[in-house]
Amino acid sequence: MRPLSVVVHAESGIGKSWFADTAPAPRLILDAEGGSKFTPSQPKVFWNPMEGPPPLGQETVVVMVRDFQMMQYAYQWLNSGQHDFQSVGLDSVTELQKRCKDAIRAMEGTGGFRIQDWGTLLDDMELLIRQFRDLWSHPVRPVPVTVLITTTQMDDKGVYRPHVQGGLKLSLPYFVDVVGYLYTAANDLGELERRLLVQPAPGFIAKDRTDRLGFEIVNPNIQTMLDTVFGPAQPDQIGVQ
Repeated sequence: MRPLSVVVHAESGIGKSWFADTAPAPRLILDAEGGSKFTPSQPKVFWNPMEGPPPLGQETVVVMVRDFQMMQYAYQWLNSGQHDFQSVGLDSVTELQKRCKDAIRAMEGTGGFRIQDWGTLLDDMELLIRQFRDLWSHPVRPVPVTVLITTTQMDDKGVYRPHVQGGLKLSLPYFVDVVGYLYTAANDLGELERRLLVQPAPGFIAKDRTDRLGFEIVNPNIQTMLDTVFGPAQPDQIGVQ
């Protein structure tokens, strides 16, 4: 088993959803933004966790997340062990937090968002992220790889960090093994390439708890990162990373 949890933040259109799509298959994408319709893996099978267990033997399974309750149902199925997923991607935490906020408003029935609701929002989101991250240690059916993607935002100190609200903007980077800032730049031939900054740099939130990924990764994907951290998968590990 090669467990890894990753947060990637970037501007819109840089390729965050594409990056999540490189996680080991069978993969589950929890899509709150609609980005999965443009990612390369095919075929995609859609699943509604509120109607029954996930389909088996599929390369990419997508849940279109319309409300926070659907996220909770998806987690319950994963925690039950009735699946064959090797990775799960949350696309994106920025939008999922908005779904959580909507659920709190609906529960209160006031339509507004009170000061005390910020604490509930933080608790609910931190719990959800820890639950998905910790699936790697499930005793029956672990999910080794968790990919969390968000948009990026400059804070009041001029630092680009994952774009989430409230206390989650401080706690989210601490929950995972790797935090990367994804951007594009031209190489020496003038060709545009994606780069993932995984070490702290002035003005950017990034980290690599594994201490094996270097300063930045050119044209990054999850499989390459796993091979760099853990070594290439052995033949008897194919499909069970």
